[in-house]
Amino acid sequence: MRRMLALFIAVAFAAGSTASAQRANQNAALKIVVIEGEDAVNIIQQKTAVAPLIEVRDRNNLPVGGATVTFSVTGPGATFAGGAQSITVVTNAAGQAAAAGLTPTATGAVQISATATFQGQTAIATIAQSNVLTAAEAAGTTAGAGGGAGGGAGTSTGAAAGGGGAGMSATTLGIIGAAVGGGAIVATKAASGGGDTPAATTTTTSTTTSTTAPTTPTTPAPSTPTPQPSSASFSGPMDGTFTGTSTVSFTGEPTSSCNFSTRTTGTSALRLQTASNGTLSGTLDMNGRQVVTVSTCEGLSGIIGDQPFMYSANVEGSGNTIRFTQEFKDSGGVEGATYSSTATISFTGTVSGGTVTGALTYNAVTDYRGDGFSGQGKWTGTIPLTLR
Repeated sequence: MRRMLALFIAVAFAAGSTASAQRANQNAALKIVVIEGEDAVNIIQQKTAVAPLIEVRDRNNLPVGGATVTFSVTGPGATFAGGAQSITVVTNAAGQAAAAGLTPTATGAVQISATATFQGQTAIATIAQSNVLTAAEAAGTTAGAGGGAGGGAGTSTGAAAGGGGAGMSATTLGIIGAAVGGGAIVATKAASGGGDTPAATTTTTSTTTSTTAPTTPTTPAPSTPTPQPSSASFSGPMDGTFTGTSTVSFTGEPTSSCNFSTRTTGTSALRLQTASNGTLSGTLDMNGRQVVTVSTCEGLSGIIGDQPFMYSANVEGSGNTIRFTQEFKDSGGVEGATYSSTATISFTGTVSGGTVTGALTYNAVTDYRGDGFSGQGKWTGTIPLTLR
């Protein structure tokens, strides 16, 4: 019976967690699908780079949560946060992992390898990018590709021209667009169609000769480019403590209670976009480990132990504030008893310059009932975040 109590506490601990929902087959063969970052162009002067985003899948093409992914940069072209040449993260419930904190350091080609491991299986992928010094160079690269695909002189050039950006990602185009004022450099020509200035014409009559003044060519106003969203990536460590209590009443016995806590450590990454109207949107990913640090609940450490902590959510906001709130409900049975859980996870952050500060909060309540006993487990915690 006491072990059953520990099981219900573990249920409260896991309520709302996405870690256990995405487990691949023990014999799954892994593969890596590159979602973002392939053929991206990074700008050294602005320290902007497209963070590679990959998805790990099994032989049935299903996402694998909890896989360990190591991103490594080959050569001197880029580094991760703190000048590191490699970082290791854990895939979220969607099987995805991002190489946050990528910073370009030298012009030229950049190769980033991604190595995923899960339950004895390994998959490797290489992501090719390139670095340029300035936004103008990046825009010029895009313009050249567009002119080659789209036509000759007189056509519009720039990030919005021709056949596109030579494989550049939409994120990179957004960065370049913001850097050069919207991404469209419009070339205009005279409305008369031939040269830029039509030749003067002369009309002769029987009595006088008059010269008609040259007509002024009508130049169409430059088209207003569609504003591109600006993109930014932030990353940093996470370290927080979750605490919980559980009370239970057995028939004929006094109500008893116990306490427990876990420490959560790891890394977090935020990909954020700012629309032309100031609306913020993005994705917050958190990957790490949870370890029981204190427990007066019999058997709890053996049930929870050391396990992955993975969480991913979409954030939104405006101005300099971003947030999300999600609620999860679960119910079921364990060893002949029933339980119902409600968990609420929320985040509020403030964007200031190149830093995002905020906190993830977690609250869960599990009620359980069985033959001869009933009880409740409560779980709460905060993980402060400072991302740069």
